[in-house]
Amino acid sequence: MKSKMRKIITVLLVALLMAPLASSFAGECGYPAQFEEDHEARRAKFAEKMDKLSEELNLTPEQRQQMKEHHQASREEMRSLREKMKENRKALAEELKKENPNRRNINRIASQMKEVQGEIIDQRIDNFLEMKKILTPEQYQKLSEIREKKRKEHKGKGRRKGSWGRF
Repeated sequence: MKSKMRKIITVLLVALLMAPLASSFAGECGYPAQFEEDHEARRAKFAEKMDKLSEELNLTPEQRQQMKEHHQASREEMRSLREKMKENRKALAEELKKENPNRRNINRIASQMKEVQGEIIDQRIDNFLEMKKILTPEQYQKLSEIREKKRKEHKGKGRRKGSWGRF
């Protein structure tokens, strides 16, 4: 009887210890596959939104082309910055998981994260300034109104519940 109970307890302990590993492994391995599957659907949905926005703003064919080119260029830059941030988060998480985390390493990684965050902010500012160049003042005003309306609709519906787990 003791042997059977010991086996049950051992299995339960192993299951409890393996659950966090399994979920983190699934998160790392499952996301890229899902990303690839959904890529075309997201691209089509974005194209649909851009067409609708182009109509709402009454963009000329030249403006549409400029917006498309600008979006492609900024998307690549943003992708690169997000990848840097992801690598830094992973490095920070690994350092924090250590039995004795090295404060210098943590500070170095945090500095890199701050630098990348600054680059992301700069990229967003550049995007707004480029939009102002492409659009007429009236179109830009209309775009601002559309964004504000969307912001109000989505208030409180953010993606993150908290950022502590993002390291």
